[in-house]
Amino acid sequence: MMYPEGKKAKRIYYGREGECLQEAITKDDYKKEIIFEEQNLGEYGIGWFVVYENGVEVSRHNAKFIESIEWEVSV
Repeated sequence: MMYPEGKKAKRIYYGREGECLQEAITKDDYKKEIIFEEQNLGEYGIGWFVVYENGVEVSRHNAKFIESIEWEVSV
């Protein structure tokens, strides 16, 4: 896949025209992260942007259908 495993995204846009949005948020006792993960299926792999809320997976989005990505910048 083209993205490194474990890389965090700040925002992902998806849908037919990128009208849907997932956004990473950290506020008080709430944390929402979007992390790229690759699923190895033997002869091929699928890239996923996995959304976690307080450490629990709540959704995943196939990287093939992401319209736009804003990556988190490492300091």
